[in-house]
Amino acid sequence: MPWSRIPLMFIAAFLAWRIFAQGLAAHYVEKLRWGDQDALEKAAIWDPQHPEVLYRRAVQQMDRDPEAAQALLRAAYVQNPADARPLLAAAERLAAQGDRDRGDALVAAAVQLTPADPRTHERAAAYWAQQGEMRQALMQWSLVLEADPKRSSALFPLFFRIAEDPKLRKHFRPLAENPPDWWEDFFQEAAKVLSTESLQFLYGLRQHSSQPILQSERKFYVERLLEVGEISEAYLQWVDGLNTVQRGQLGLLYDGGFELAPENWGFDWHLQEQPGVVLDLASTYGVAGKHALHILFERTKRPFQHVWQRLFLGPGPHALEGTVRIDSLDSQGGLRWVVRCKYPLDAGILGMSDRFLGSSRWQSFRFEFQVPQNCLLQELALVSAGKRPYEWEIFGGGIWFDRLRIQQIPKLSRPQLPLLPAEHPTNP
Repeated sequence: MPWSRIPLMFIAAFLAWRIFAQGLAAHYVEKLRWGDQDALEKAAIWDPQHPEVLYRRAVQQMDRDPEAAQALLRAAYVQNPADARPLLAAAERLAAQGDRDRGDALVAAAVQLTPADPRTHERAAAYWAQQGEMRQALMQWSLVLEADPKRSSALFPLFFRIAEDPKLRKHFRPLAENPPDWWEDFFQEAAKVLSTESLQFLYGLRQHSSQPILQSERKFYVERLLEVGEISEAYLQWVDGLNTVQRGQLGLLYDGGFELAPENWGFDWHLQEQPGVVLDLASTYGVAGKHALHILFERTKRPFQHVWQRLFLGPGPHALEGTVRIDSLDSQGGLRWVVRCKYPLDAGILGMSDRFLGSSRWQSFRFEFQVPQNCLLQELALVSAGKRPYEWEIFGGGIWFDRLRIQQIPKLSRPQLPLLPAEHPTNP
């Protein structure tokens, strides 16, 4: 063998050994990343300069030998400049030592280095929170959620605690002014768990934003206000969300001619599906506008209570009137309109129409009712008449309603009856 080839053989052997060593080191590093802490020393045997080995050893030595740890972090970053963790760890140590300027700079560099990594943003958020910079922390947590929406289950409870703190909740302002993708889900959950005061604060931030309030936000907010008895504010917020066409249907009863598709929230009509019943807004002869409410029944034994609307009426006497056409409605009890007091107590029925059953051409109906002084929220509902199950059963047929309206009247035409209990389970 020529002597000139011997150095080449040594180089080839060395490279083969290095490849083998690096392969084993990479194997143990992967095990380390999966949680096998014993793999650190094994990886270090085969490649002591592996960036993961350097980083892990720096973390181990951070408390007992900060200077050595910082040197290891620098070496880890040199070996792998794409890894933001050494920068973040160094920033945390510098901040703990009182060197905020350098620490802040390293965190900013780490975020720029891996802008799509939620782990970087989450660690950066923890850094800013530790420094008392809650606005910066919230912005980083927002980026976490944008990169990984599943983290909402862990971060939303933290956001709720911040929103409940009068000193910290102001830091939501930048997020409220330019809502990120996760804001709608957050506000929906906030409407369920936050105090009314905290929820009103967040909603107020959104009202002063250049970005319009989403209809879903308004819905969550109005439903919460209704739940806690803020009836007038709930009504005003619902009205504020109506467009020009919808506002044209405002009155003591909203859209009594059933001209608009119901949105099933707030003070709009609620039309709820029920097996064996078809609810529709349709056209037929004799309607005042383009549509009327049409309800078509197959055989059903359950009490009907699936058309209703919240009312915001002042105290005093009122009357509801409208027109009805009945198409062979086969039932012992039939249907009727009822007005109930819903808040502060579900106090029962304030007034009711006659029963509708059998067949008829278009005809008018009317009934009067008295709203008590302490009744802040009412409900108009079309329900099964009668108290017994056999009266609720409907064997078939249909019914139409149009031109419903409520008006205040000077006084009741007959003495007001005491509040009546509901004849069957009431709407939620």
